[in-house]
Amino acid sequence: PEPLWEAARRLGIEAGACWYVGDHRRDIEAAKAAGMTAIAVGYGYISEQDDHRDWPADIWFDTCEELVERLASF
Repeated sequence: PEPLWEAARRLGIEAGACWYVGDHRRDIEAAKAAGMTAIAVGYGYISEQDDHRDWPADIWFDTCEELVERLASF
C-alpha cells in the first residue's frame, strides 16, 4: 500500500479519508491494506470473466455514471 500512502501524504490527508477506485481485485486489496475505502467498478480493464461484486470492496459501482453521481452528492 506504500504508493497509496504516498498519494495521501502528498494530498495532505489521512489514508482513511481517501476513496481508492479499482477495476481489479488487487486494487481493492491495496486499498484495504492502506486503510482506504475500497471502491470496485465494473468497467475499465476488468475482464469479462471477473465480477467486481465478488471483490471485498466497501462500495461497488457498475458504471462510471453511478460513481460520478455518488461523488457529486458530496
